Amino acid sequence: MNCKNCGKTLDDKARFCPDCGTEVDPMDVIESLQAQLMEGEPTAMPENEPELTEPADIPEETASLLSDLNNTLNSVADEPDPLPEPDPVPADDEEKSTEPAPYTAPPVQSKPEPMPYIAPPPVNEQPAPTPYIAPLPVNEQPAPTPYIAPPPAYPQQPYPPYDEPEPEQSAEPEQEEKPVKVGALRLTGAFIVSVFAAVFLIALSLLFCLKLGASGDILRRRIEGISMSTILDGSFDNNTVSDNIYNNIHFDEATNNHVDRHAFREFLGNIDLNDFIADKVADYADYIIAGKGRKDPSVTVNEIVDFLQENNDASAEAFDYAMKTADYNYLRSRMEDTGIETVLSINHWSDLLHFRLPMVHYLFSMIALGIILALVIVLLIWIAVIVDRKGRHIMSFYGNIFCWSGGIMLLIGICASAGTAVAHVVTGNIICFAASSVLLPFALFAVCTGAFEMVLGVIFRKIRKAIRNKDKRLKAVEKALEANSL
Repeated sequence: MNCKNCGKTLDDKARFCPDCGTEVDPMDVIESLQAQLMEGEPTAMPENEPELTEPADIPEETASLLSDLNNTLNSVADEPDPLPEPDPVPADDEEKSTEPAPYTAPPVQSKPEPMPYIAPPPVNEQPAPTPYIAPLPVNEQPAPTPYIAPPPAYPQQPYPPYDEPEPEQSAEPEQEEKPVKVGALRLTGAFIVSVFAAVFLIALSLLFCLKLGASGDILRRRIEGISMSTILDGSFDNNTVSDNIYNNIHFDEATNNHVDRHAFREFLGNIDLNDFIADKVADYADYIIAGKGRKDPSVTVNEIVDFLQENNDASAEAFDYAMKTADYNYLRSRMEDTGIETVLSINHWSDLLHFRLPMVHYLFSMIALGIILALVIVLLIWIAVIVDRKGRHIMSFYGNIFCWSGGIMLLIGICASAGTAVAHVVTGNIICFAASSVLLPFALFAVCTGAFEMVLGVIFRKIRKAIRNKDKRLKAVEKALEANSL
């Protein structure tokens, strides 16, 4: 192998030319070795080294040299080409030099010291030669692997600096949200709904009290407990009750003037008139309120005449005259002419009220009462929704509803008992006395129901007042805090 610069013959192991110091290109060494192997010439060996028995064998030093050269080439191929340094930018005030830079000769490298010779092992102890692998042509060699920079030893983004914890600030008192005012339109709608709720609540209370306090059994017991003498001597149309009956049925004509007013009064007092009236009133109440019985219980003229005829013994004792069948027939015809049967007919009452009274018992059923109660609850919930669930307005409307209903029920109960009694004292009308005695249980139920509803109404109003006072206190505290902050 010869030096490219000066042409001097070089040793295969030389890295630099001993004369000019030019670096030996590793590729030239490889090409020289390849040429020698292809020609079959043995590699130059030192004088004192024995020749190889087989010209094709490669010495160990040559193999190690080739291995070192291959490693060097691979490391050179793997290293990225250094980027050219940018030319310095001349200053504005300096002019660029057009003269070329002077030539600087490369430094002369010192001649390396020769390596000491190491005798190779005997031929029979030498390892098997490494098979030669011819390198690929230049155009078929794989492209060098692109250089990938190793990841930094430390993360690119430094850790955030340590921040000392801020001192805790004293928690400020949370201010409650200011109550949103409910508009006038909502309040008007809630007032209308509350009126309907009060009406249905009054109807529910009234039906409940009538069902419990005006049943047929209660009315029968109340009428049986009334003194019949008080009823007969009571005033009605500026006459006593007995005289009105005597005149309306023309009892004197029916008996050919054998019976006067006083005898007729004694006769009515001796018969079981209380039981007859109590049974008929109980039948009316059971038919209208409880819906018992399919037959119309209206009192007819025949029933009245039959009752008088059943008490013929009492009439003979009071009149000193035994009434005959002709007398009872004449009495029946006179009662029909006066229209007593029409006055006591339920159908006649229905025509006057323009409503079928036999259908009233459906309102007193438990199903109807439950429906009305559910309707009242729905209206109460509706009021709460209309006023946007504001407690002050809800309690105000609820208090008004229960106070209105309770007040009306109290008034009805007082009028049904004490009012009728006062009216009897003032006018002397026996009907007021009978009503105060018969309707006393209903009046007690009405008074109790009204009082209970009034208590609920007062409780709701007290709650509303407490909420209102709380809002006032909160507003005062807010104003004080605002004043202090200023």
